[in-house]
Amino acid sequence: MKVIYPEPIAMTYTNVAVNSESEWSDSTTYTVGDLVQVTDQTPHRVYKSLRGNNTDKYPPDNVDPQTIESASSTSNTVGTGAKTFTVATGLGFVAGMVVNIAKSSTPLSVNMTAEITSYNSGTGALGVSVYSSKGDGTHAAWTITSEDEIGFWKLVESTNQYKMFDEYVNTKTVNLNLISVKLNVQRADNIALFGLTGNKVTVALWDATETTKYWEEAVDLTYGAAIVQQISDWYEYFFGEYSVKEEVSLRSIVSTYNGVLTIDIAAETGTNAECGNVVVGRGLGIGKLQHGVKAGIIDFSQKETDDIGRTSITPGYWAKTNNMNVFVENIVVDAVYRKISSLRGIPTAWIGDETDGMEMLLVFGLFKDFSITVSGPFHSWCDLEIEGLI
Repeated sequence: MKVIYPEPIAMTYTNVAVNSESEWSDSTTYTVGDLVQVTDQTPHRVYKSLRGNNTDKYPPDNVDPQTIESASSTSNTVGTGAKTFTVATGLGFVAGMVVNIAKSSTPLSVNMTAEITSYNSGTGALGVSVYSSKGDGTHAAWTITSEDEIGFWKLVESTNQYKMFDEYVNTKTVNLNLISVKLNVQRADNIALFGLTGNKVTVALWDATETTKYWEEAVDLTYGAAIVQQISDWYEYFFGEYSVKEEVSLRSIVSTYNGVLTIDIAAETGTNAECGNVVVGRGLGIGKLQHGVKAGIIDFSQKETDDIGRTSITPGYWAKTNNMNVFVENIVVDAVYRKISSLRGIPTAWIGDETDGMEMLLVFGLFKDFSITVSGPFHSWCDLEIEGLI
């Protein structure tokens, strides 16, 4: 059994088209629902604006809920109905947002709750419809605070080019006929690919100038040993459905400190090639996997039953789980302990068995728990609980 210690990669080429969303700009004012992409981080991401008058708010730093607050010196009488205030300009107030309007000096005893009907970010004119109030009198020192705590941006997904390099398997890079990418890699001798759809995967390792090919391997996803069919009778032999290989792990015969890794995922002409995740790095041996592995899944589908017994089901994503017992030689047991510990909180590829027909033991995820039992002077046992990511 082994695990891939992921190394930094940089994609230098892809045949997958860029997303249609415009690049985020700090000088553009966005409205509710506007979509942008941010490409100065890896993976590239798509974000959706949750507020109007959304200017100079860098999406990755502004997804957490935030309140909007402004002072106003507009004279108004406490009570329900339509009212107007002048507040600061350039804020994220939008129609439909609920705000609390409180007298600045005595906010608990004099306040109103209202729904925003209009806001002019250029002049600061704020129109509201007050539906509840407390206290009385006319006042000219207010603090207006939004009750809807939302961020300026919502992360939608990675761009299509980078879905195969994000933290998930079920978000897939999709392209007609072929996905072809080139990666700058360092100290890489193992690669794992998850969520594959296609006919064939070809991986090659080159030098930095792409003139010398160190290694190449191709895996057929639909023919030969890569395809599995459970046969219980003659009918299934002739007419049974096949299960196509969706995960692949490969090991290069060489490792390079500065190389180019090419990945080609080919599909049948006229159909989509797909890839959910790619892990590239150094293979770290843990030990010999023992019989008795438990492989399962976590199902994130939602089931709701109403008070008269009607059940509705919303299909969700799912993730693999593995519980493994590994035989470890004591001469390396301390190194194995450190290796696994160093991967805490780091998603990567855990490879229990590379034999065809054992894809269930190839998991992209995290170790949930592990322990090592030193059972004697020469060997130990490592119990690993691996939890996949969707």
